[in-house]
Amino acid sequence: ASPAALCATRFGVAGLLMTPAFLQVKERASVAKGAAIGVLLAIGYVGQAIGLGMGVGSGKSAFICSLQVVFVSVICAFRAGRISRATLASTALALSGAAFLELGGVLEGGSLSVGVADAYLLLQPLCFGLSYLWIEEAMEEHPNDALPSAAAQVLACGLTCGIYAIGENALRDGVGLASATKGLADVFGAVYAN
Repeated sequence: ASPAALCATRFGVAGLLMTPAFLQVKERASVAKGAAIGVLLAIGYVGQAIGLGMGVGSGKSAFICSLQVVFVSVICAFRAGRISRATLASTALALSGAAFLELGGVLEGGSLSVGVADAYLLLQPLCFGLSYLWIEEAMEEHPNDALPSAAAQVLACGLTCGIYAIGENALRDGVGLASATKGLADVFGAVYAN
């Protein structure tokens, strides 16, 4: 099964198990915002899977994906109109720590090239970072709907990954019912494989 099919299964099953939380919803807008956050998360997961599938090593991938710390700090600084020394220092420390942990093998190989796969990997920190900010906003707007919002996030992430998995097969194998059916089989087959 493809990484997208595995994500669809992981989040789809979890989302279905969380559906009783929708009975507790106080404001429907919290579910809509949760679903939008779930789509962002799916884009991040799929971007990471594509980048890794294109041959980027796990160390470089982990470093790029850790850039969500930098992204969130930069957005918060722009919102505040300034960046504090503490934020700057903690961001630099997080970035350098991730570089020491994850880039050792990359640097030993002598090449720190940048390619298309890296752009796909960047979707993960951008989308995850943005999702953190949206979650904060959603909880400020709808403090009593944390569980229904989380259920919507998980379910939307699973559905989005499932749609991508089906489309991925259609594009790779040619658009048609047979390839779409294969995509569905990948999604459902991942349930039984695990």
